[in-house]
Amino acid sequence: MQRKDIVIVTPALADAHNGNWQTARRWARMLRSSHGIRLAAAWRDGDEALMIALHARRSPASVAAWRAQHPGRL
Repeated sequence: MQRKDIVIVTPALADAHNGNWQTARRWARMLRSSHGIRLAAAWRDGDEALMIALHARRSPASVAAWRAQHPGRL
């Protein structure tokens, strides 16, 4: 099976050290053994196979940009 890359969009990264960051870190840890993982505060570009927006109300621009660039992906 080919290793697929995933981007996790979270409104807060490591410097915030809050619940959103802890959730992003937990998801990254669970997925890292079988996927390449990138954490980002916003998605602007990339060719990952999947985007996970942990806080959709704070990430609508990332969700819209992802859908526009990759209409056939999740």
